[in-house]
Amino acid sequence: MARRKIAILGGGVAALSAAFELTEQDPLHQLFDITVYTIGWRLGGKGAVGRDKEKGYRAEEHGLHVWTGFYDNAFELVDRLYAAMNDLDLSPPFGSRENAFEGLDRSVLMEPFNSGWASWTIDIPPHEGIPGTPRPAFSLVDFLRSLLECSVQQSQSIAGFTDQWPEGTQHSAVAAGATDGPFRTARAKVDILPQNPRAVSPSDAAELQTILRHARTQLCGKPASAAMSRDPREVVAEVALTIAIGMLSDGVLWQGFDCIDHQEWTDWMRSNGCSDSALDSAIVRGCYDYVFGFFGSHTDERGNVIPCRNVAAGTGTRILLKLLFTYRGSFFYLLKATMGELLFAPLYQVLTKRHVKFEFFTKVEHIGLSQDKASIEFIDTTVQATTHSGNSYDPLIWIGADGTMPSWPSHPDYRQLVQGQDLRDQRIDLESAWTKWPGVDPPRKLLRGRDFDDVVLGIGIGAFRTICKDLICHMPGWREMVDAIKTTATVAFQAWTNVGMRELGCKQDRTALSGFVLPLDTWADLNLMLPLEKWPQPPPKGLAYFVGSLVDDPADPPPPFCEHSYPARMLARQRRRMLHWVENNLHFLWPGIEGPGHAIRWERFFDYRAYCPPTRRRFFAQYPRVNINPSDRYVLSVPGSVFKRMEAGNSGVDNLFLAGDWVRTGINAGCIEASVMAGRSAAAAIAGVDIAMPNANDFDDVSLPTALLPALDLLRKLATNAVAGTGEIEAFCVVQQRSRSELEKMTTRWADTPRTSSAPQHDQDSALRRVARCRGQHGRDTGAYPRATASCRPDLCPATQRASGTTTLRRRALPGNSPADSRRYP
Repeated sequence: MARRKIAILGGGVAALSAAFELTEQDPLHQLFDITVYTIGWRLGGKGAVGRDKEKGYRAEEHGLHVWTGFYDNAFELVDRLYAAMNDLDLSPPFGSRENAFEGLDRSVLMEPFNSGWASWTIDIPPHEGIPGTPRPAFSLVDFLRSLLECSVQQSQSIAGFTDQWPEGTQHSAVAAGATDGPFRTARAKVDILPQNPRAVSPSDAAELQTILRHARTQLCGKPASAAMSRDPREVVAEVALTIAIGMLSDGVLWQGFDCIDHQEWTDWMRSNGCSDSALDSAIVRGCYDYVFGFFGSHTDERGNVIPCRNVAAGTGTRILLKLLFTYRGSFFYLLKATMGELLFAPLYQVLTKRHVKFEFFTKVEHIGLSQDKASIEFIDTTVQATTHSGNSYDPLIWIGADGTMPSWPSHPDYRQLVQGQDLRDQRIDLESAWTKWPGVDPPRKLLRGRDFDDVVLGIGIGAFRTICKDLICHMPGWREMVDAIKTTATVAFQAWTNVGMRELGCKQDRTALSGFVLPLDTWADLNLMLPLEKWPQPPPKGLAYFVGSLVDDPADPPPPFCEHSYPARMLARQRRRMLHWVENNLHFLWPGIEGPGHAIRWERFFDYRAYCPPTRRRFFAQYPRVNINPSDRYVLSVPGSVFKRMEAGNSGVDNLFLAGDWVRTGINAGCIEASVMAGRSAAAAIAGVDIAMPNANDFDDVSLPTALLPALDLLRKLATNAVAGTGEIEAFCVVQQRSRSELEKMTTRWADTPRTSSAPQHDQDSALRRVARCRGQHGRDTGAYPRATASCRPDLCPATQRASGTTTLRRRALPGNSPADSRRYP
């Protein structure tokens, strides 16, 4: 049986997760022939790293990468990847996942106070369990209980607070629990709620909501402390109570978080009674900074440009609650090396051993549809460079004290490349969209049937207006998705210091902080990465990563790609902003960086150029970065966009599968967890299997996709009026691998038109897969269950009708789990 050729476009987390899952489904290398096509000389996408040999092999990254304890899919991928390395006689980084990641059990948020800033340090106790291993379900009712428990704990720790009903309260709950205040009464009500959120009655929800409002009134009536703008414990309790009230008042318990995703999170919180002081606090600002949650801007009365908050209420609340309550082990996890070493080099090594081919220096220019718009027919690419040997490019370097850890260089290995000298002399950045490098003639066109049967699109959505013009022009769903999903540029700054963080005035090592001043509102102490660097002089003692949003200026949009000087101009502009920020704001985080007369003590910055005197020139020895390339832009979760996201197996094109943090998953946000989930989903759709994934939906129905939940509600309503009654059956399904000839015999009678030898083989294969998909599972790409649907009608199925090439009907996605989703069943 011929193997299916899979072309994976992109080298980021989602693309490589899809490749890894496909090889997991094909251990004997009999089903899939996989090729990864990626721009430039390295893998990683937004998680890529470059190690600069001339600068002590220091890590130069796109930004800060901190994992959380609820990233079950991402950690599980690491576990299986490292196990595969052991099986293949490769060495996992640091020997194991436990050694490669270090838990962090606190977070620091910055709050303006008087003319300066106050730090709110929040200690977060470890939870039982290990992320990435099987865990019990956590329902929406559990979130409600956790929110109330959080508010109770925070309130009880406030000096002088008493749990009593606000003066003048008139409510039946007061008489029913006269000796209990609103917090204790609410806790008792929540404790008896059914575990199934859909079994909570509207009357119980309304009563609990009223009690919680009384609790919040009592909480917020406490006089403010003179020592701070507002007690952070009070803010945490108010935010928790408001989210619980909103979940009850807006039907989240019954419909999931997507039912409020059309609202902006701050607006939704305010509509449910949250105070402006809480919404302007470090707690809430830190949430926005954590996800680069700004799109658009406005100008205040002083002429300052203020970024606009822009996070969808459903997605923002879901992620916040998972972050706070479903983590296992530690709240945060710091990486002892970059993602390039801990994830991408191991993936490259394992996938290469599993016969996956890598085509580096391949820039995707255009993805073209077939004449009937049903399939991807060709992919136009530019070959950026070729090797002297004609063999595959060898991308890895080896770092660490003993030189045994594989990593990625900051620049290509020019010695391997025919064009190496020209690339070096002209200082070409092959990853830049504005590069002046034309590539190698002739351009390469990948063709369906010859180079690929199926395509996995794992490139960032910011590049789609360039490479997916055909899809956007001819398919309304693609146009709506690209219009709805917004992205933002980001800035990053890495600083090496000659002294440790304690000498710089930090109270703790391993700080992770947010809620500070733009453009660098978030930072983390990552000196645990320093041992992998190799300096020819006394090494630095501190390493800090700073990141922030770079809100687009409508008056200065990015120019056409032919304006090659744009990246250098943007970097110079943002470098000036960063320098100004360092000189005017860094002392609030690092008091020890300030000397007499409030001057920066530049001698405390490490300079790899040993000759450089300790002046502000030392700033330029650090590593600033501006992420403006379309595919590097961070994917936002703006209101309403979740309903326009496509699922991995529901692209509307027969042989196109989707992988990226822009794909609709149970997370729907720009993070590694969402990327891994999208990659796994793409592989599952290609292989025709179902991969159970934590975080896939808001309910405990782990065997059902969220898209089917409204259908189940409809079926429940229909069942109550069924004329002939209802019943139950038990069944099981067995899946077997069969050859093409066997499948042809089994499925020919289902096709609209006879298969002829005159049809191209790849067309016949594509049609056969569609027919087999219909017979085995109507709507496999939605992840629907059960696997076999014997009553599938090929004469009514769009996928089967289109197999003959006589119609332009499209597969339509099932609706999402919200009434706001306007899509309908086929």
